[in-house]
Amino acid sequence: MNSGKLKFDKVLCARCNNERSQVFDRSYDVFADYLHEKESLIVAAGYVRLTAIFGAGWRDRMPEVVKYFVKHVCCRMAEDRVLIPKGVVDFLNGVRPDLPHLSMEMSINLSVHDLAKHEADVHGVQGGSLWLGPQQAYLDPSGTSIDAVSSHLGVNCFFLGYVCDMRSPAGGMDFRGDCLVMPRYKPEGLQDVEIRDVCRDCNPKGPALADADG
Repeated sequence: MNSGKLKFDKVLCARCNNERSQVFDRSYDVFADYLHEKESLIVAAGYVRLTAIFGAGWRDRMPEVVKYFVKHVCCRMAEDRVLIPKGVVDFLNGVRPDLPHLSMEMSINLSVHDLAKHEADVHGVQGGSLWLGPQQAYLDPSGTSIDAVSSHLGVNCFFLGYVCDMRSPAGGMDFRGDCLVMPRYKPEGLQDVEIRDVCRDCNPKGPALADADG
């Protein structure tokens, strides 16, 4: 799989985007390729072992994946003209070891997985998908500044949800040793829906999967 990358306006200088963050991109590509290749196994288990992806070097490589996600969030915030907290920038630049403000969690969207399997089995459509959810801003009580933003992005059925809360020092991404747990869910309104009913090939006039909350 060519894992692809969601593109943004030029909010990073060439040195930051090419030289300083290339190591993040390379580790992310390995991570995303593994998720694509082993999707069914990971969906069934609800977790992935980082040693299976990166071997003994997972403690060095997975933090680079986290920084790839942080870079993505920062680019998204910059594109929307949202002030990025200094602590997040310091983490990205290696000035501090902990990630404040920005909390991230990976999960498995079973409806996306089921639709992709249906498309492959019934319609012969193969390939992956990239998802980018709308970014929601939360204002302070006065309505004059942004307290937090949230959104999600996804590769196939694997979604990364994030909240950047300017008021909270807490942040990061939770790991249990080398185990990255991914809760499985179906979006609201799709728990009892037959997947063919949201397939545009089977039901052109029916609701699309993207119409449901991600």
